[in-house]
Amino acid sequence: MNDLIDSRGLDLYAGTGALGLEAISRGALEIIFLEQDKHTAENIKKCAQDLGVSAQVLIKNQDVLKFLDQPRTNISPRFFDLIFCDPPFFKNLLLETLDLLIKNSWAGPGSLIYLECEPDINLLENLNSRAESGQIKILKQKRTAQVVYSLVGLV
Repeated sequence: MNDLIDSRGLDLYAGTGALGLEAISRGALEIIFLEQDKHTAENIKKCAQDLGVSAQVLIKNQDVLKFLDQPRTNISPRFFDLIFCDPPFFKNLLLETLDLLIKNSWAGPGSLIYLECEPDINLLENLNSRAESGQIKILKQKRTAQVVYSLVGLV
């Protein structure tokens, strides 16, 4: 909760926008939503208007991987404090997204990344090996029969 106050964040594969909008309701200053589906992006915009938080929202209707693979010109802050990454299941997008976040400095030391994915053993092993190598620190992780939730920090 305290990590949300005055934070700037990205909501990748935003879908309904629930994660980013909830962050704003709990004190985040600004959230950039990335959603490829135009109709879904318009729904996020309408929700932000209905909630009176349009000034804190920037909606990008484009592919997440293409967005993250571009140079970070005119985008502030240096690193985002909070990143939500909940890609569509069974598309093998999570690790590539995480790599681009780190490689292109969207996330950096102190950034928190919420990851949500299908309960794939290979994904879990990859996250654990990244933690063992010191690239990330797994702060919390829960697994159910249908989903794995992880909160990781960059070191």
